[in-house]
Amino acid sequence: MPPNATQHPRMVISFILVSSSNDDEVQDNTSCPQPQDALPSAGYRHPRRQVEQTGRKQCDYPRCKRASSRGTNRCVSHGGGKACTVPGCNVAAQSHGLCKKHGGGPRCLVRGCSKSSQAGGKCIAHGGGQLCMQPGCHMRAQRGKRCSMHGGFVLCAAAGCFNKDRGGGLCNQHRQHLLCSVPTCKRLGKVDGVCTQHYKIAKHATDHSNADGVVPHPPGLERIEL
Repeated sequence: MPPNATQHPRMVISFILVSSSNDDEVQDNTSCPQPQDALPSAGYRHPRRQVEQTGRKQCDYPRCKRASSRGTNRCVSHGGGKACTVPGCNVAAQSHGLCKKHGGGPRCLVRGCSKSSQAGGKCIAHGGGQLCMQPGCHMRAQRGKRCSMHGGFVLCAAAGCFNKDRGGGLCNQHRQHLLCSVPTCKRLGKVDGVCTQHYKIAKHATDHSNADGVVPHPPGLERIEL
């Protein structure tokens, strides 16, 4: 029986989570520290959009520190507000339904340049953005007003790990248990155990399932008949 519009996307997620038939593809995450065991290392910082920085209420998704989008209870990553309309992009829309990368927001002031503007009204290629605060360095700052060579990065939060944070506060090795439940997907599982993109696929299926009862599925997954 095809899902109807009243069903929660979580019910459809169970249909798109296809377990791998190859045991070699199943990763052993028993050695990966759980969130409560991961201790902040030197250089670790919380997400940028803290509630105290924006004046808005906190996203109600468990353990999320970001501020909720205006008029919603969640941040853009967890389903609140308007995301970029480009397929596969989950970044917050700046203007015209697009994020900065795809044409939304202010553009570089240099004539003929359509790149996103940084600090100073220009793109990085034309001198925009902030320089590394290290004396004599002319590279662009990444985090903490420093370039990646001078400490402008966040370390993995797992105790004793000095790898760089690759998302979720952990390095690639220690964030395996936080990944999307859909096989082969490397994005962080942000909503009901799946990434934002696969959550949207499930949500779309609840509203637009066709007469054949076929749930839309991401590339690489089996065709699922209900």
